[in-house]
Order: sequence, then C-alpha cells, then structure tokens
Amino acid sequence: MENKEIIMQELQEVVGSKYVRCDETEISIYTRTMGRLEDLGLRIRGMPVTAKADFVIYPENAKQVSEILKIANKHKIPVVPYGGGSAVFTGSVVPVYGGIVLETKRMDKVKYIDEDSLVVTAEAGIELFKLEEELNKRGFTHGHFGGGFYCTTLGGGIATNGAGRLSPKYGKIGDAVVGLEVVLPNGEIIRTLHVPHHSTGPELSRLFIGSEGILGVITEATIKIYPLPEERLFMSFLFPSVRNAFRAARMIIKQGLKPSLLRVHDENGWAFAPEFRYMRKELSLPEEKGSIMLLMFEGPSEIVKASERVTSAICKREEGKDLGGEPAKFWLDHAWWYFYPRRGPRPFWYGVVETATLFRNHEKLYFALKETLQSKYKDMIIMCDSTHHWHTGASLYFRMLLEKAPGNKSPIEVAEDIEDTAFRLFFKYGGTVSHHHNVGVRFAKYLPEQYGPAYQLLVALKKTLDPNNIMNPGKLVVI
Repeated sequence: MENKEIIMQELQEVVGSKYVRCDETEISIYTRTMGRLEDLGLRIRGMPVTAKADFVIYPENAKQVSEILKIANKHKIPVVPYGGGSAVFTGSVVPVYGGIVLETKRMDKVKYIDEDSLVVTAEAGIELFKLEEELNKRGFTHGHFGGGFYCTTLGGGIATNGAGRLSPKYGKIGDAVVGLEVVLPNGEIIRTLHVPHHSTGPELSRLFIGSEGILGVITEATIKIYPLPEERLFMSFLFPSVRNAFRAARMIIKQGLKPSLLRVHDENGWAFAPEFRYMRKELSLPEEKGSIMLLMFEGPSEIVKASERVTSAICKREEGKDLGGEPAKFWLDHAWWYFYPRRGPRPFWYGVVETATLFRNHEKLYFALKETLQSKYKDMIIMCDSTHHWHTGASLYFRMLLEKAPGNKSPIEVAEDIEDTAFRLFFKYGGTVSHHHNVGVRFAKYLPEQYGPAYQLLVALKKTLDPNNIMNPGKLVVI
C-alpha cells in the first residue's frame, strides 16, 4: 500500500497510537473467521484471493468512525466493519482487498433501557450475551440467541440480520430494530426514525439491516426488549417421518400459536447429529427411528398451558410420540455445546447450506435437494433442521458430510459443486441464497440471479452511497 506511514499517522491522530495496529499477529487474527472459509478458499469473479488487512483500528465512538471513513475515502482504501467474526464461512468480514479492519468492540455501552417503551439503546459493539446480562438485571430479555451468541455483536447481528434459537417468538434481530445510528461511507452520521411503525416515507433502517457493512457502519441501535417470562414449558415429540413433523409444525403456526422454540430435525438429524447422539446417551433415550420436534412456550402461565394443550393435540394427530419436556430443555441448555470449539474427528468434507421458502414449497424443496445430491454423491449423509418457522414459511438448514473423497475431487471442488446444485434448487422452489448465514464473498455471485432486475437497484444504492467502493468491497455486490 502506498502512503502507508501517512495513513497510519492520520488514523493515530483520530484514535491514538494504542488503537491502531498493523503487526502480523493482530492482522492474522482479523483475517480469519470461526468457520471453515479458510479451508475452502475465497474467490471473486472465479479468481482466488488472499485476504490480508493493512490496519486494525479500534474506534471509541461514532465521531471517530466518521473521521476514519473520511480518511479512507481520501486515500480510497477499503474499510471492513468487524463485530464478533462469527460469520461461519461466507467471508463477510474478511478483508479481501486489504485496507482497514474497523473493530467495533470498544463501542460497547448500554445507553438507555426504556422500560415503558420496551426498548434498549446500546452501542453496536456490545456483544449480545453482555447486552442480555444487563437486561436480565432489570427483568428483561432481547430474545436473540444465535449460534454465535457469545461473540456476535449487536451491530454485527443487525448487519447480517441473524436469527436466534427463539426466533418463532422474537423474530430475527432485524425485526427488533426500532432505529439506528449509522455512519455513511462519506463520514456523515445519520439517525433513522426511532419510533414505532410509521408512514413517514420508507423505513430507512431497513437499508442497513442485512447490508453486511457495504452501505455504512452501524454504531448504535435501539431494539425491542421483552419482560422475562413468568413460565417456560418444554415439549418434545418423535414422529414416524419428517412429513408428519412438517405437517404438525405448519398446523402449530396456522393455529396462531407462538412457541419460542420450534425445531424439526429429520430422521438423519435424529440419528446422526452429534447433539442428539449426546442427548440420547445422557438422557438414556431409546434408539428409535424418527423425526424429532423440540418446542418451548414461555409467558403467562395461562397462555403457556393453553398452548400446551393445543400443541399436544396437533402432534398426536400426526402420530407424534410424546417424549416429555426433557429433550427440548436438554437441547436448549446445550445449544452451544457443539458450536465452539470444533469437536471430534472431521470427515473428508463437511458443509452446510441453508435457505427459506414459503410453506407451499417447503417440503418439496427438502426432498428435491436430498434426492438430487444423493444421486450425485451416493455416500453422502444429509441431515436437515427446519429451525425457524414464520407465519408464511420456514427455513431449511442442511448439514452434509462425506467420509471419503468422491473420485479425485478436492474438498473445494466438492463444496462448489454441492453449493451450485443446492442454489439451483433453491431458486427453482422459491428459496433464498441465505436465511441467516448471510452472503459475504462466497455467495455474492448468486445475487444477480436471486434478485433478477432488482439487483441493479442494489448496485445503484451501493454506488450512490459509496462511490469510491470503500465499504466492505467484494461482499453482497461485486462492482
């Protein structure tokens, strides 16, 4: 990089020399994520890229972020906003073009808890588990417990529109946003309207929810909060097939029930997934075949008990065997057991793809993907979790593994073939590139097909707000 010493000096004048780093150790930390992206490689327009930042900077507030972006614009160098680095394997926070990694964790203050309005305002760098601890002290919860709960930041969660374990009740984190403070690429600090649903023009907060940092840096957010529930009730059912489980889940939603937890794991998930093998051992559950559903209802006792009665009747009609509440409670208590760190031996290839679609296509897409991939890779084990259920449809999260290499293919070749096959089927059945893992570098090439002519609107928005393309380039849109 030209003028590196000059840029370094300018950045130090903004945050102090202590908070600008360019040593190899720090750079290497912020070039990796928790997922397997580094194992599978990074490509932009089909060409491999090697990621390496030039600086890591730690601003303290929105004003410092503003000055950093002005410097970046002047020198036309990239800026990658960084939260917790939990972005699985899409590469959404990897500095593929070098430049500045803007680490947000010094911006971690809870500004105000409004118990009357049921909102909290906090800086974007606070980790979700720390925000939850502060809310719990006051008798509240934010309800967002994703896989990266112990490292995901508030701003990172919003920028990727993540979904938590209890999404059927609390929604995705983007649904909780009441208003945002954002630093635009030119350094201007804006605040979107911090009010309930309004008709005062478009809801500008939506521009930045799921934007992966390509349109600016989220520095503060006001989100909904909820009183801690009076009662929690767990339920678990084992169905003879995933078809029965899917039908029961759809009926639970159609009846207007609002479980906090509603997960369906297919027959292979129940048989092979490490969390269920561990559960069967610890709870001494019988080795029965089937598809398991895990539920939790929470809230006032009367509502919880009524929900239990209706849900039990629905599951019984679909031949669900009542396993009691312990399996669902055990699963939630151990929900992060298998997430960090990696446990057990790794097969030749292991990967995931996930999507969301309307209920009319949900089951069709599930069987189409399994049949298509297993016709190509006969030894592949495919497990599916339908983990997020909404009013109109649900997600499908496929976990796949191959113990041995198919022919002479490398893991990268296998991954690219499987992903391409999966996305073709997602689009055929009205599915999305991602439900909650985001797009990043890895899946950006599929967005023109996903959006169709509307893709140009996204490109135009990016070019208008960020004409020098400094904000997280290479992610979502490639220009």
